[in-house]
Amino acid sequence: MSEAREAYRNACSSPEEKAVVLSFISTAEKLKAETDNPWTLQGMEATAQMMLAESMMNPFEKLQQFNTWKGPLEDAIDQAPNNPDLRLFRLSIQWTVPPLLGYSDDMETDMALIEESIASGQWSEDSAHLAFVSAFIQHIRDDHSH
Repeated sequence: MSEAREAYRNACSSPEEKAVVLSFISTAEKLKAETDNPWTLQGMEATAQMMLAESMMNPFEKLQQFNTWKGPLEDAIDQAPNNPDLRLFRLSIQWTVPPLLGYSDDMETDMALIEESIASGQWSEDSAHLAFVSAFIQHIRDDHSH
């Protein structure tokens, strides 16, 4: 899973770089074939596919890509609602999509679950990911306070 988390962090850092996002997609697809945790992987793949919209030029294609993969991400969260990785995936999408898409209603609950997860030791075995998640949450909190 650490390979997938690294691919996710890279995609978050460079969502406009199609090759970086495609690498995240291929990592998610490879893991999907190897894992017994289908919801995390479904959410990861959906997130990667939604990130791919960032590199698309046509606004209609961007919207179609977003709408196609929003359902699978939400389904994964419905099946595993307390999974902090899934909540992080959704939060990162909610944070970056334009407000007119109306996809920001769960940001506060996602952040709260992620913060509780950090406090209970989630990602403690993956210090790079823990640092990334903590910095991301702090960035959102700082931005919301301005």
